[in-house]
Amino acid sequence: MCLPLVSRETARALVAARPFSDIGGILGNAGETGTPAGALSREITRYGRDFLDNNFDLIFDDEQEKEMIFSKIIGLITVRGNIFSITTTGQKVRDLNDNGTIEQNEVTAERKIRVVYDRRRQKIIFKEQR
Repeated sequence: MCLPLVSRETARALVAARPFSDIGGILGNAGETGTPAGALSREITRYGRDFLDNNFDLIFDDEQEKEMIFSKIIGLITVRGNIFSITTTGQKVRDLNDNGTIEQNEVTAERKIRVVYDRRRQKIIFKEQR
């Protein structure tokens, strides 16, 4: 659910449709019903099927909208690997000038955590905190 544009439903559909044999399998099969791949396809391409101009190009439900989610997450996921590197950054901030925007001098604390996870063994094999 931390991937861009991925809702709870999309995350569930991604998990249910695994494993994928290639990256194209993430889009599932259009029109397929009653299967995890079909549910994933409907969820991934939902912006191109909602009768709205989601990418604000004055064209409703075009191919770019159908691929919005896929294009945002494609570089962030893998289909073949069992080892994943996950990096996360947490910040404590305070909007000192009350302008609604956090500037660099308003970050009061920060912690970065990097984890290497082995999916096959279901185990964290490396953890680093900064």
